Amino acid sequence: MSLAHWPQTFTDNFSSWTSYEGGELSIEQIGLDRLDEYGLWIQFLDESGHEIFSHNKPAGYPLKYSADQLLALSSSDYQKGYTVFVNSLEDSEEACSYVIGFPYDIGKYMLHYNGDRVAWLSPVGLLYAVTIKKLM
Repeated sequence: MSLAHWPQTFTDNFSSWTSYEGGELSIEQIGLDRLDEYGLWIQFLDESGHEIFSHNKPAGYPLKYSADQLLALSSSDYQKGYTVFVNSLEDSEEACSYVIGFPYDIGKYMLHYNGDRVAWLSPVGLLYAVTIKKLM
C-alpha cells in the first residue's frame, strides 16, 4: 500500500474500533492509542453535526459543522497545520460522522475518467496516461 493512501485508509478503518448505538459512542483504547502514536486528532459528530467527542483536537476547529462544511472538509487542503479526512460509522442505526486530522500536508485529488475508453489500457499504460495528463 502506498504511504500516500495511508491517511484515507486509516480514517476508513478507524470505525472498526468504534460503535455508536443509542446515542452512546464507544471507542476502543487501541484506537485512541493509535491517534496518540501518530500525533493525530479526532472529532465525532452526531447526525446534526454537533460534536459528541473529541480527542487531541486543536483549538480553532468548531463544535458544530453544517453538511456543507463537512463536504468541504472532505476535499480541503492543508489548513491550520492539518489535513483532515472525514468518514462515518456505517454500522450505526444513527448517523455519526468523524473527522481525523493529520499533521502533514497531504494532497487530495480525485481522478475522473471514462472507464469504457481506458479499459483496454494495461496498468502501465494507464499510469503513463495519468502521468502525462498531470504534466500537461
